[in-house]
Amino acid sequence: MKILLLDSIPEELAKAVSEDIEKNYAIKPSISKMPAVKDAFNPIRHQHSAEKIIASLKKDFEEFIAITGSDIYSENLAFTFGNASGKNAVISTFRLRPEFYRQAPDAMLLKNRLSKKALHEAGHVLGLDNCWISGCVMTHVNTVGELDALSKNLCQRCRGIFRK
Repeated sequence: MKILLLDSIPEELAKAVSEDIEKNYAIKPSISKMPAVKDAFNPIRHQHSAEKIIASLKKDFEEFIAITGSDIYSENLAFTFGNASGKNAVISTFRLRPEFYRQAPDAMLLKNRLSKKALHEAGHVLGLDNCWISGCVMTHVNTVGELDALSKNLCQRCRGIFRK
């Protein structure tokens, strides 16, 4: 698995994500910097299409989680924190940043949110579905408040499915 840093995402964020993925899934992702995917921008929405980012990158990479600072959306959604398709995923830090909600910058909070979202998307890349068990990192979330409430761990059910 690769972590692809798009735009100007700091490498220290990727290192934290990589360490959390290794702790949870026993996989050590490599990290690569990439330019932004230009053809994914939708000028009407002023956002980037998650599906187009994934489609563009999967031409060159087999299994990845791309991290972008751009605002992303997915089909039929106003926005998304992240989206997975098969063995590939994209995550945006845009709405994970406290500044988006007119709060003071908080590097630890951003790192924690990004790690949880990356662990969730890595679970999808590795074959797990969304979970309904409260607190499991595979629980689908719609708000940063719901994301903040998650642990960084798989529940017992998801751990059992992953190990099979």
